[in-house]
Amino acid sequence: MKIARLVALSAAVVLVAMASLGAGSALAAKTTLCKTSTISPYCEEGSSYPANTTIEATSASKFKITTSFGVTALCLAPSLKIKTGAESGEPLSASVTTWTVGKCDESCKAEFKNLPYAGSLSRTTGSNGTLTSANGGGGEPRLFLQCGELLSCEYAAPNVNVVGGSSPQLTIPETVLTKKGGSNCPTTATFKPFTYTVSSPTPLYVAEPILPHTRLCKAYESPCSLANSYPAGTMLEAESANVKISIVNFSDWEITCKNASLKAKTLALGAEPMPLEVTESTLTGCTANFAGSCEEAKVITPNPGLRIQGLFTESYLRGYEGFAWKFKCGTPTFTYSCALSFVSTLAYFDNSQSPLTFAYKNAQLSQEPGSGCSSYAHQLTATFKVTAPQPLYIT
Repeated sequence: MKIARLVALSAAVVLVAMASLGAGSALAAKTTLCKTSTISPYCEEGSSYPANTTIEATSASKFKITTSFGVTALCLAPSLKIKTGAESGEPLSASVTTWTVGKCDESCKAEFKNLPYAGSLSRTTGSNGTLTSANGGGGEPRLFLQCGELLSCEYAAPNVNVVGGSSPQLTIPETVLTKKGGSNCPTTATFKPFTYTVSSPTPLYVAEPILPHTRLCKAYESPCSLANSYPAGTMLEAESANVKISIVNFSDWEITCKNASLKAKTLALGAEPMPLEVTESTLTGCTANFAGSCEEAKVITPNPGLRIQGLFTESYLRGYEGFAWKFKCGTPTFTYSCALSFVSTLAYFDNSQSPLTFAYKNAQLSQEPGSGCSSYAHQLTATFKVTAPQPLYIT
């Protein structure tokens, strides 16, 4: 995240499908190993374990493989190690470097062959993920199993799940093994559920890294720490004591308002873009110098759920249809009626001002269809002072 002197905010209808950070997506997301679950499923900046982190896990138990031959193999599997190849990825590269098998019961023996395995880790649900193994250069991941002269077979090595938490685990779900070779293989062989305890690193959570995004911050810092971030549901309040709308077609025509206000509620702790919902906006004391006082000056929000969406990677404040100002000004002999929307209307935040301000400077307004002033061009000039929350910086 970077602190921008001029930061954008736009009005838009947003379907927000996120818990605390940003909108959900049908697209694949990056995966990272995180030290905290404060904002799960996301990982706070600076909280990801770095590339080349090794997950070390052990077990004192025996894994169990049942077969259609009636033979059951019970083998110690004391250690499993997985090493990441990056801090984050889509999916996260992670290789199986160690997967040991100890003594088996009866006449059986087993071995994970062709190590190390290349692998990819993807977050599934919550703080969990699944590691899928592939050829790491020595051959396909294989599990060799032999029990006396009755059974000798190679299978594809099963996938491994990462169960995140303060006491994380590596687990192997029940898996019907896929035969890959061998001289004497049963029709079916099933690897029963098995669990390793992670000894390092802990805690460990599978998460999505936060991409550069915007927050409302209590301090002039970048990135904004969680402690200084205003939470979702924060009410942003702003007011202006001098609003001017110029009718460009006539050089001296303008509408002025003594007061304007805006209240909008944040819908996320942080996001890119940052979504807000307009809850209230007013205009008072409006006069047209060419038509007299305005008997009607109001804000139109046809949808109660209208939301304002901030696009903070740019230095503008962009509006969207559905949020408009309506005027009806005039005398008994002349009436001027117009509804002006904020489609693509630009304003600018300035972090150097205290309190924070955002300004429209000859910003183009659009005419609502059928409003009676569609042939005229209108420009807005106004500076809004943010009155709450305080202190406030856009980071």
